[in-house]
Amino acid sequence: MIGIRIGRAGVLLALLVTALPLSAPAGDPALPAAKAVATPQTNRKEGAGVHSPVSGGQFSLKQCVQQGNLLLAGNNLNGALSAFDQALQLDAGNSAARIGRAIVFARQGRLDEAEQLLRQQLPLTPDPARIYLELGRIYEKRGDHTRALAVFKQGIKAHELGRHWGQ
Repeated sequence: MIGIRIGRAGVLLALLVTALPLSAPAGDPALPAAKAVATPQTNRKEGAGVHSPVSGGQFSLKQCVQQGNLLLAGNNLNGALSAFDQALQLDAGNSAARIGRAIVFARQGRLDEAEQLLRQQLPLTPDPARIYLELGRIYEKRGDHTRALAVFKQGIKAHELGRHWGQ
């Protein structure tokens, strides 16, 4: 019975945060992938870019995060990790890049590292619902269904309170 509740709570939370395409698992239609920006940075007002090994040009912070999200959605974990690391070179406190990095770790089976990164980011992010979703997935992978359900419920509550991306 708890498995059904966990599944429903996890799906509901995933649906609530669909506007935030950070962690769409490969083939998960509920979480759309971010669109990649594959052009070098040309607007210097956004700050210095980092060198892209793919295009040979410079990418801005936003472009690095977008590229990481696209690679993550395509299950290219090493590429996604590299893109998120590049974003963190530009802004070590970037929430989206830190969360993306944690998601990569979770998918690689590095659950302790992923949980630690997500827990560190939780009080700093405008998107706690996303973090609760990812923490719940980690607890599910560990087989801790009671904790996963509790975390999914926290994420739903955070979303209902309106503390989500862009507010």
